[in-house]
Amino acid sequence: MDGFDKPLSNGRLTRNLWDQLRELALKPSLRLVTASRRTLRDLIRNPESQTSDFWGIFDPSPVRVGCFDENDLAALLHQLPHLKLTGGAQTELWNASNGCPVMMLEALNCLCDEISEAVTVTPEVMKSSCESAYPYVKDKIDSLWRDCSPQGQDLLFRVMEEGAVLRTGSIGADAESLMDKGFVRLVGNKVQGVSRLLGRYLEEQPNENSALLRMFGDVHSYNNNLKAALEHRLSQVENLDGVLNRYLRQGVGDFPEHPGMFLSSVHGMLEQALTLIWKAECWDTQKNRPWIPSEWFSLWQRNEEKIPEEWKTRFPEGGQRLRLLDLMTGTQKSDRLARCATKNTYVLANALQGFRDFGVHPKAAEIDLGTAYAALHLCVELAALLARELPNSN
Repeated sequence: MDGFDKPLSNGRLTRNLWDQLRELALKPSLRLVTASRRTLRDLIRNPESQTSDFWGIFDPSPVRVGCFDENDLAALLHQLPHLKLTGGAQTELWNASNGCPVMMLEALNCLCDEISEAVTVTPEVMKSSCESAYPYVKDKIDSLWRDCSPQGQDLLFRVMEEGAVLRTGSIGADAESLMDKGFVRLVGNKVQGVSRLLGRYLEEQPNENSALLRMFGDVHSYNNNLKAALEHRLSQVENLDGVLNRYLRQGVGDFPEHPGMFLSSVHGMLEQALTLIWKAECWDTQKNRPWIPSEWFSLWQRNEEKIPEEWKTRFPEGGQRLRLLDLMTGTQKSDRLARCATKNTYVLANALQGFRDFGVHPKAAEIDLGTAYAALHLCVELAALLARELPNSN
């Protein structure tokens, strides 16, 4: 059963089917051999199917078909007596395929198609045949590449950029997976030598993975470069309120060295954001202050919303303002009354309230950089949302 990955990956085959297959496999006239890119244990998705006795009939130590070695290549060339590959030609074949059977065999097939008589194959001819093989192996390379984990793909991009990477620590399993596919070679203790056919495939793909690895490949890089990412996001916001813009520009400048200073400014940003919302939704222009329309109270009381009595004579303060914003943007009992602000506005502002309290009254001796970055991202997205939702917010 070749390509056994596909029927297993959909998770729809029942235990009854596997039990029936096991009954067939007990017949002396039938032997089941499966071929897949991963172990059967890794491929089973249906929890009920996992309990079938079918899976117990296979050898727990599967035969692994890896890349060709020099002996395998010699056996292949023995079947092609009319072709004599020079040492340089063999090197070109290894560089293009790293011994991956699919790539190496297709390159030799192309060579045979181009040459029908006895000849000595030069490096140039072999390189041309390897290039000719690419259209035939592209889809197979794509499948192998998509089988790689994100960590394995990141490791391969590192090898491409740095030339060689030491096989140490946590990269061992990823390096092994890449070598099994013929994507790289192990020389000493270094992972290197990305196959040329794979390199051509990757050149045709978007290169964002390489940039992401370079910018966010480790914690230090992440902490240093996330600031630039959020600065780019901030630059995308049109019609940004001037006060919020100044707060955010100054706040971004506090990273990554002074996250505590940024958190202390979240109070001012939240105050400005709420002021913009009140001015767009419920502002008394004569008294120059916010107020709650009487018809809102009537509707909320009719819907049995819990409203503090003092709101009728005094506009809410502190955290109660977030409760007002929640009511304005709609609840399970009441429809949205706000003309511009949406529930998205409330969710972001409400989340920011916790960071505001933390920044004003920090309990920890040290402010975690990741926590401060989360607050900055919330501030940027809240400012962007208000720029879209509120009229004339700038």
